[in-house]
Order: sequence, then C-alpha cells, then structure tokens
Amino acid sequence: MRGSRSRLAGNCAMLWAPSMTICTQVVAVALTATCLGLAPFLASGCSLRYDPDDLGGDGDGPDGGSGVEPDADPAALDFEVVPDRVFEGSGGALAEGDIDLVRAIPVVLRGQNMSSDMAVTLNGGGFANSLIEEDELAVSSDGKWAALSLHMPIRPDLTQGMFETISVRVENAAGDRTRRLIVSGLDTFAPVGGVFDTSEEPLAARYSHAVLSGNIAARGSEPFRLVAMAGITVSGSLAADAAGAAPGAGGCAGGEIASPSPCGPGSGGAGGTLSGGGGGGFGAAGSEGNGGDPGAGGQLAGDGSLVPLPPTANSLVRGAGGGGGGQLLSLAGGQPGGGGGGVIELSTPGVLRLTDSAVVSANGSAGRNSGVCATGGGSGGAGSGGAILLRTGASLATGAGAQVRALGGPAVGPNSCFGGAGGAGRIRVDSPEVPEMTTEPAAQRRAIFARDVPVVTRDQVLSLPVHGAPATAYNFYLENPPRAVSNAMTDETGAGAGDVSLIPGLNHICVSDRPPSEVNSFDEASNCVDVAYVP
Repeated sequence: MRGSRSRLAGNCAMLWAPSMTICTQVVAVALTATCLGLAPFLASGCSLRYDPDDLGGDGDGPDGGSGVEPDADPAALDFEVVPDRVFEGSGGALAEGDIDLVRAIPVVLRGQNMSSDMAVTLNGGGFANSLIEEDELAVSSDGKWAALSLHMPIRPDLTQGMFETISVRVENAAGDRTRRLIVSGLDTFAPVGGVFDTSEEPLAARYSHAVLSGNIAARGSEPFRLVAMAGITVSGSLAADAAGAAPGAGGCAGGEIASPSPCGPGSGGAGGTLSGGGGGGFGAAGSEGNGGDPGAGGQLAGDGSLVPLPPTANSLVRGAGGGGGGQLLSLAGGQPGGGGGGVIELSTPGVLRLTDSAVVSANGSAGRNSGVCATGGGSGGAGSGGAILLRTGASLATGAGAQVRALGGPAVGPNSCFGGAGGAGRIRVDSPEVPEMTTEPAAQRRAIFARDVPVVTRDQVLSLPVHGAPATAYNFYLENPPRAVSNAMTDETGAGAGDVSLIPGLNHICVSDRPPSEVNSFDEASNCVDVAYVP
C-alpha cells in the first residue's frame, strides 16, 4: 500500500532539471517595515528539529550555497537569503482555520546597506491562491540584517524531487538586488486502510502533510516513524499491534516453543515442563507464567522519555518484550509467546489531529493458549505494549472518542500452566498545551516551546516559555553540535521559561532534559525552533 497524492490541474511546478518549467504563475508580495502583506509560503526547512544538511545546496558557490559574495562597492545594496532552500508545507496547515495555530518560520536577509524603507518583492510560480498574512519586516540599524516570518502552503503538484524557484528582490536608494530561494517539493502520505509493511516500503524522511484513513496495520522490522511539515490527521485506526507471535512494526517477536523472547531485558522467559511462559516487559514488568517451572516475566526496560526511540541495538533499550514460549516436556512441545507491540511516531510542526473515531495503538498480543496442560503444554506468555510518540509544535486536536493505547497482552491458558500477562508499553506526548486526552498507559511529556515564541525579535536576550513534565530541569541548546546556553525548571503544571542570549541572524534553539550527546544523536531527544534576531 502506497501513500497517495492528488493532482490539481493548472498548478505550476518546476522539475529538478534546468529549463523544464511546466507553466508560469507569479505572485508578487511587497514588504515594508511598517506594513507587510505576506503570501504565507516560505518557512525554514524544519520538522520539529531543523537541520540545514537535510536540504543540501544548489547555488552558484563552490559549496552549493547561494554564491553571494560581499559587493565590491561598500555603498551598494547586497544580501543573501538564509536559509536559501525550504520545504513545501513548512509552517503550513492542512485546514485553513489551523494557520493561526502554526508557528511561522523566519527567513533572514544578511548583507549590506539594507534600510527600513526598502521594498522586498517575492516572485514565484504556483502560489497565487496562498493565504495572505500581515507581518512586520525588521531591518537592523546598520543595514546588515533583515528578517521576515513566512508560511509555506501545501502544493499538491510539487512532489519529492521537484522544486520551485522564488526570487527575492530588494530595492532601496542604494540599489536593487535579486536572490533566489528554492522550495523543495515533498510527497503527500495518504494511505487508506490495509497493511503498511515498513520492511518493504520504508517511510520517507518527511512529507508535506499526512492524512491517514481507514484501518491501517503497521508491520515490518522498522518502526512506523511519520514526520509531516503541514500537519497530520488520523481519522481511522493506525495499529502497530502484535498478531500472534509476530510483533507490530519495529517490535520484538514472541518466543518460540520452550524459548524466551529475543528482546533484551524485557523478554518473557521460557516456561519449563508443563509451565507457561512469562509475559514481556517494557513500560511495566511482565508477569510470571504458571506451573512448576514458570517463565519469568520480562523486566521494566527502556526509558520513559523514549530516547532513543526503539528499536535500538542497545540491549537495554530494545523496546517491547515478547512473551516467552511455554513447554510440554523437556524442551519439547508447548506454545509460542505473543509478540510485543510496535513503535509509532507521529511528529509535525503543524496540527496533529485525531478525530472522534481515531485509534492509535501499539498493543502486545496474548501467547497461544495450550487448552489442556497435559497435552498442549504450557501456554505462551503475552507480549508487552509498544512505544508511541506524538509530537506537535502547534496543537494536538483530539475528538472525544480518540484513543491512544499501548497495552500488554492478557494472560491465557489453563490455571495450572497459563502464560503470563505482558506489561504496559510507553506513550509520550509533546504539545504546547496540556493534551485533553486520556491514554493507556498515561503519557509522559517532554519539553516543547510554547506557540508564542517570537519568530523575529529585536531582543538580544529572549525569555523562552516551554511546556513539559512538571518539576523538571531542562537545558536550552544553541547551534550544531549543540551547546547548552541556559536552563529552566518547570513548575507543578509543567510550565517554565529560560533566558537565551541570541546572535544576529538565524538562531536554532532546542530544549531538552537529555545530555548533549543524545541531543546531537537523536531527533526525539529535543524539540526546536528557529528565531531570527535583528539587532
């Protein structure tokens, strides 16, 4: 089953090759320091973490950048655009009414002889129907820095591997200059029911937006990690549930007959003669099987922060544990254990919407029931629940009937040789607001920036509000590789704030309670924003 995207006739795109313009539409947006009419289509190329290396260069310079060098005439106007390439859908919204919830991303102009009375014109194809938003163009007193905040809508005709060129023209008394900004297209992810096998069709690094409908079963050896720029909507079910001994996507299988599950410390143990296997553990320990020589329950495993997100080669954080296999006689006969729940990530800088009928699950499966101990042997232990990570930089919009579950499988089998129950999984929800949603088990929260963090600021020292787990210390990190520059402690409600000293231009700021090594290695270890500081 493949993600699909619609095509809109008459829209314009440019293929990733020179001189292959399909059609031409132009939108011109004039900006001044006092009044700014913006087509909300330009934003920094980021998910919840922005990494300019994801975009690559395509400019005139030897490093693939914009190719801009300081003008030989110190009295002439000159500038470069930072970043010079952005993703479709960055700062955008799936629903028109959501745009006010989505944080825009800054675009910085760095150069010389810019002024507060200059006019900035953005010309590009295919954006004539963009929502217009008013904002302010900020210019530094020395004319070296300017910044504006922009949004990038969804372009259904602009797919992965295609791009659009936007010209950025600046005019004032010192002259006029035009530089380019590249909009990189992304695919839409829109599966409608069926099985999505991550082993056969890995998910892309990111999509412009995602709409999941119908009943989707996520299977395969890799986790189901979905990142979408302009928002994610789930209107059906997304289930990385185990089925029998087979795990959900990225999960760990149940143990074979008379064998433990191969899942590290969360593994359910094998049952002995006429004994049931132990249940797998993850967010909670699994329970012991029953019989004269029952399988031990899997241990509590991994980390509540889901850093790193399973599966991982580290045996201590392998993720959900499968159930152990039961046994009839010495290493012979018996029943296999149930698989562990899989791994799901849904991350977006936009709105993450779960409708009334939406179900997101990573449940473990029961082991196989032996029926009669003397003939069927010990029953298999159940697998534990898996891992679910939900992250939104804008809002988690949930219907009253939405469900998020990572439950362990139940104990099954005759009283004298049943398999143990699987422990609960782990759920983490990062949102600028406290989610109005009950999860099973209860979700943990990590720090994420509030929606009102400014996109462009003239304050060198900025107080940055965050929301996360109550009474927890967080560090603010700047640059790449990250360096801690400040810290914050949240109160009993999970709210906190910390001061960060900015440098002129684009500042990439992350917040996390994890050490720098993890912040630099794992996307899920931090949540980030870009802020433009114009002195």
